Amino acid sequence: MAAKRKRRKPAGFRPEWLSGGLVILLCLALYLLKLNPELTARLPGGEQITAAIAELYGDGEISPRPLLPAESEVELPEGQFELHMVDVGQALSVLLRSPEGAFALIDAGDRDDGEAVCSYLRDLGVQKLDYLIATHMHADHIGGMDEVVKEFAIGKLILPDTPESLTPTSKSYADLLDAISEKGYRITLAKPGARYALGGAQLTILSPGKEYEDLNDTSVVTRIDYGERAFQVEGDAEEIAEEDMLEKRRAQPVDVLIAGHHGSSTSSSLAFLRALQPAYIGISCGEGNSYGHPHAEAVERMQKIGATILRTDLNGTVIFYTDGQALNAQVQRS
Repeated sequence: MAAKRKRRKPAGFRPEWLSGGLVILLCLALYLLKLNPELTARLPGGEQITAAIAELYGDGEISPRPLLPAESEVELPEGQFELHMVDVGQALSVLLRSPEGAFALIDAGDRDDGEAVCSYLRDLGVQKLDYLIATHMHADHIGGMDEVVKEFAIGKLILPDTPESLTPTSKSYADLLDAISEKGYRITLAKPGARYALGGAQLTILSPGKEYEDLNDTSVVTRIDYGERAFQVEGDAEEIAEEDMLEKRRAQPVDVLIAGHHGSSTSSSLAFLRALQPAYIGISCGEGNSYGHPHAEAVERMQKIGATILRTDLNGTVIFYTDGQALNAQVQRS
């Protein structure tokens, strides 16, 4: 019987080539996932995959934009779009101003902040707010809003569609509704995907997209685009609302993020931060506040993605401004 002939391997074949090729394919796959952190976050074991990507490529490379140095006490140039994170202590108030002179206000601080917010607007020459947005009905966000409604003309008033089970009975909420009624304004309920022009900028509502069991998660989340730059204001949106934005592909890269819930550990998840890739993160919180905001866990996650953090308790009012390309920040200690 003739002996079996051994099958000859192709000339030049090396077994190690197979393993080497698999390594190359794995690295390529991880790199492609690195470019799409939103997809990575939705995969089974997404956190482990993200950690492997960070280990391979480095956390700093997740953000495609260089970090920008914060300037202090410089005169703002003309023709800029501005976002003012106003220092209202353990509360939130954000003013948007377009180069065309259009204004939008998101939240108005706590009950004791109404006059301070109005004074800040007056100093900037505000007579009319094209948009007034209440993120949600907690007093540290709408407490001063009744005074704003009384003093300034309002173009469009945007509120979340708060479920009846979560409707507050606070005096702040009652005072706001009374002020709106006295001025005869109609309320526009926030709808995801709704877009509004603010001069040359565009405001897009991202959340809430469904009913939640926690009032914080009903927060109106607003994205603002101006030229090549983008900003996002979270209100008190927490991880469950962030997960919904990720799932619905509403979490896209921005340059500036005003962190959810004053830097609470229950907001700003790592998956969400990696999807947004902000160069700057602003945190509105009061000095020595009893809540411990911002929480160390949240700050650590923000630092992990390489963001520059600016806080009202440490920096005072923070103003981000851009011509649509260059982006700068200014801090104003009161």
